[in-house]
Amino acid sequence: MEFKTYLESYFSPGDALAGFDWDYWFHEPGMPKEAPNFDRTLSSASEKLAADWIAFDASGGKGGVPSADISGWITNQTTCFLDAILSAADKEGGKPLKSATTMKMDEVYGFSRTKNSEVLFRFCAIAIAAEQSSILPVCLRFITTVGRMKYVRPLYRSLFASKMGKAAAVKTFKENRQVYHAIAAKMVATDLGVGDESEGSEGSAGALAKVVGGNKSAAVGVAVAAVAVVVALSLMRKRR
Repeated sequence: MEFKTYLESYFSPGDALAGFDWDYWFHEPGMPKEAPNFDRTLSSASEKLAADWIAFDASGGKGGVPSADISGWITNQTTCFLDAILSAADKEGGKPLKSATTMKMDEVYGFSRTKNSEVLFRFCAIAIAAEQSSILPVCLRFITTVGRMKYVRPLYRSLFASKMGKAAAVKTFKENRQVYHAIAAKMVATDLGVGDESEGSEGSAGALAKVVGGNKSAAVGVAVAAVAVVVALSLMRKRR
């Protein structure tokens, strides 16, 4: 009700809230029967361009390169365009674009050179699915210079699932694991099947093992004893 009071105080009588059925929206079960009438002007242009590129790919490039100028588009329009291409490939019966198409797209729009992470992330996903080998250094540079799991994990998974990027994904992750957040590193390690620890990293138990002559069981015992000593000292201080 506070929301209703706020809106009614914000809008003048006769504005957008005229005739609004509050009881229906607040108390009727299920989804609203009347879908909001959104302005799809911007998204429609993006979806149309995506459809044009998909048709261009299906024709083997015979229909002519789509000529829409996107230089004036905002980021959301560009990501909507790329998302539409990704969604079409994921649908039943859909398939990734050919590498010749993604290379032509990059030639027209320069996606591989963009500094916008949202755009580069999506284009890398499209190009990897197309097995475009020339995108590999771009993608590897991207996933080793950003740390957000929303970018890093999906691209590692896509590379690992591809023919041209599987080995590179594993090698790159092993070499760069320490730069990622621990949770991201653990998730990617699971995706790539490289275990919980990176190659060459022994963890705390391994480090202690060196101290006790390479015996990891003894190292664990040393660690437990150390914790016990700390706890005992803490209890003694409290008693004082």
